[in-house]
Amino acid sequence: LSYWSGIKILPKSPAPYKEGTSFIKEINGYYEVIKKTDGNFSALFFIPIKADYAFQNKYLHNTFDKDLLSDDNVTIADISDSQVYNIRSVNDSYLFSIKLKPGNINHRFYYFEIILWLLGFLTLCTLIHNICGYLARRGYVFVSFGVLAIFIISIRFINLQYNWPDLSGFEIFNPQLYASSAIFRSLGDFCLNILAACWLSAFIYYNRHKIIKQSPGILASYAIIIAGCTVIIFLASLLLKLFYGLIINSNISFDVTNVFNLSQFSMVGVLMLCFSFLLFYLLNDTALAIAKKLNIPDRNKAYIFVLFIVGATVFTFITHQTSIFYLLVGTFTAIRVYSIWHDDGELKASAVLSLLAICSLISTIKLNNFQEVKELEVRKTLVHKLEVADDPASDELFGTIEKKIITDSTLISYFNASYKNDEYLKNHLQKNYFDGYLSRYDLKIYAFNTSGDPVTNDKNYLLDDFKDMVAYRSIKVSGYFYHDNDAVAFGLQSYFAILPVHYNNANLGTLVISLQSKPNISPTTFPELLVNGESKSNTEFNDYSYAFYSDGNLLSQSGRYIYSLKNTEFLHGLNNRSLKITHLAEPKWYKPMARYSHFIYNPNKRNMIVVSRAEDPISESVTSLTFFFVTLLVFSGVVIFASWLWTRIRILSIRNKKIIWNFRINLERILYRSRIQFSVVFTVVITLLLIGVITFQSISTQYKDQQDEMIR
Repeated sequence: LSYWSGIKILPKSPAPYKEGTSFIKEINGYYEVIKKTDGNFSALFFIPIKADYAFQNKYLHNTFDKDLLSDDNVTIADISDSQVYNIRSVNDSYLFSIKLKPGNINHRFYYFEIILWLLGFLTLCTLIHNICGYLARRGYVFVSFGVLAIFIISIRFINLQYNWPDLSGFEIFNPQLYASSAIFRSLGDFCLNILAACWLSAFIYYNRHKIIKQSPGILASYAIIIAGCTVIIFLASLLLKLFYGLIINSNISFDVTNVFNLSQFSMVGVLMLCFSFLLFYLLNDTALAIAKKLNIPDRNKAYIFVLFIVGATVFTFITHQTSIFYLLVGTFTAIRVYSIWHDDGELKASAVLSLLAICSLISTIKLNNFQEVKELEVRKTLVHKLEVADDPASDELFGTIEKKIITDSTLISYFNASYKNDEYLKNHLQKNYFDGYLSRYDLKIYAFNTSGDPVTNDKNYLLDDFKDMVAYRSIKVSGYFYHDNDAVAFGLQSYFAILPVHYNNANLGTLVISLQSKPNISPTTFPELLVNGESKSNTEFNDYSYAFYSDGNLLSQSGRYIYSLKNTEFLHGLNNRSLKITHLAEPKWYKPMARYSHFIYNPNKRNMIVVSRAEDPISESVTSLTFFFVTLLVFSGVVIFASWLWTRIRILSIRNKKIIWNFRINLERILYRSRIQFSVVFTVVITLLLIGVITFQSISTQYKDQQDEMIR
C-alpha cells in the first residue's frame, strides 16, 4: 500500500477486487468498489453504501450513507426477496437490490402529504374566520365568538378523541417528552392549544369595540368590571399553571442559563411562552376597552381592580406560595390602562419596553421557582436510589444478559484455553454486558473448574462460598443472579451470579460474577461510542454531590463538594427532610453569592444522606432575565412588523365577483421622516440580529468540535 486517504476501510491488497465496478461487503459495511489497473499500479475507490457494524448505539447505526439516503425505510434485499428494486452503476452494471422495510414510511412523501393537509386546513380556517368576521360586521358579535370557539373546540376534540389527523410521527407529539393531562398530552398538543387560544383571542380583540355599543347601567357596570377583573386573574393563574405543568411534567431542559444545552423543544416551549404573553395582552386590552365604556367613575374601577390584585396576592401568602406574580400582573395592566385611557391604546416605545421588562421579570421569577420544585424532586429521586438496596432496573437487565453471557464464545474460549487471561475476559464482559446502565457497579470475576477449584488469579474464594451465600443470605432476582443482603452496607448494593459454562453438552466449569455498587454519578467505564446498545447514563445527577453519614461519621462521598469527616453542619432527626444553604468560604469575585444547597435526609436515627448542588442565584437570575427580555423583544418586533404589513400590503381584491391580483404596499400615511427613522432602526436591528446569529452559530460549532475532539 503506497497511499490511502480514507479512515472507514483499509484494504490489505487490491487482488481481491475485480477490475471495474463491483459491490462488496467488508467488516464494517457495504461498498461500491471502482478499480483501475495500469501495469503494476492499481487505484481503488470505495463508495460507502450501508454501514454494518458489529454493534449499534446512539453514535453507530446500520443505515445507508447519508449522502445516498436520509430515510431509513429501505434495506439491502436478499436473494429470496421478490419485491425488490435493482440498483445499477453509472455504466449500467448490476450492483445490489433493495427492499422496503415493513412498517416504515417514506418521510419525503409523508411531509408532502402533511403540507397538503395543512394548506387545506388553513384554507378551512380562513373560511371560518371570514364567516365569523362577516357575522361580527352584521352586528352578531357574540354569535361570531361562539361560532369560532365551537369550531376550534370541535377540531381539537376530533384530534384528541379520534387521533385524526394522526400526528404521532412527529417527535414533538411524543408523550415521553411532555404529558400533563388528556388535553395537554404532548408538547405538540400544548402548542396547538396555545395557538388556537391566541387565534380566538386575536379575533375577540379585533372586535373588542363592538362588544358594548352603549354604556350599561350602574349595577350592570359594576357586575361587568368585577367579571373583567375575575377573568384577568383567572387567565393569569391558568397560564401560570399551564407552564408549571410544562416544566414539571416534561423531560425538556428549560435551563436558559446554559443556552447550549437547550434543544429545539426547549425553544418551542419559550416560543409558546411568548404567544401566551400575547394572548394575555389581547384579552387584557379587550377587558380594558370594555371597562372604559362602563358608567362608573374611573377611581372606583381602579379600587376594584387593586382589591382583586391584593386579594390574589394575600391568597398566595395564606397558601404558603408567597409570590409577587399578581402584583406584576397588576402593573402590566396599569401600564395598558394609561395607554388606553390617555393615548387611545397606542403603543409607545417606553410602554413596550416596560411591558417586556415586566414579562421578563415574571418569566425569570416563576421559571426559577418551577425549576427549584423540579430540582427538589430530582434530589428526592437520587436519595431514593441511594437509599434503596435493590435496583429493579438492574434486576430486569440481569435476566436479559445472563442468557447471552453463558453462550458467549469468548467465555467458552477462556475455559478451553490453557492460559487464562482474566483481565481480557473481564474487559470483554464489561464492554459488552456491564456498561451503560450497569456501569454503576464494580465488576469482579471468579472462574472455577468442574471440581469447584478456582482457576483465576484471585483464589480467595471457593465455589462453595458462593453457594453458601445463596443458601443463607441472598435473594434470587433472575435465573442466575442473586442479591446479597448481608453484604449490603448503608448506601451500597451487591449482586452476584453463578453461571454454568457448557460447550457441546460438556461442562467446562462455573463463572461467578460479583457486582458492587460504586458512586452513583460516576461515568461509564468505556466511552459510549464503544457501548453496544443505547446507554442509560445518569446525566440528570451530574451536577450533584452526595455523602453517607453513619453515627455522625462520613462513610463515603462523591462529587465536587468536600464533606467534613465528622457531621457538624447538618441536622439530624428521624425521617427528617430539610434544606440547608452554605456559602463558599472564598467565592470568586464574579460570583459573590455562590453557594451550595444541601438536601438532608435521615432514613433512621443512625444514618444520613446529604445531596448537594452548587447554586449562583444572582448570575442565574441576571442571565435568565436577559434571555427572556431579548427573546420577547424579538418576538414583539416580529408581531408588530407583521401587523404593520397586514394593514398595508394588498395582494388581491374581489370586485364584481372577480379576483383581481394586485400586489401593492400602502405607504401613503407614513411621513417621509418616519420612513427614514424606520429604515435606520430596521437596519440596526437586522445587523444586531445577524451578528448575534453568526456569533451563536460560531460558538455552537466550536463547542460541537470540542465535543467531537473529546470523543476521539
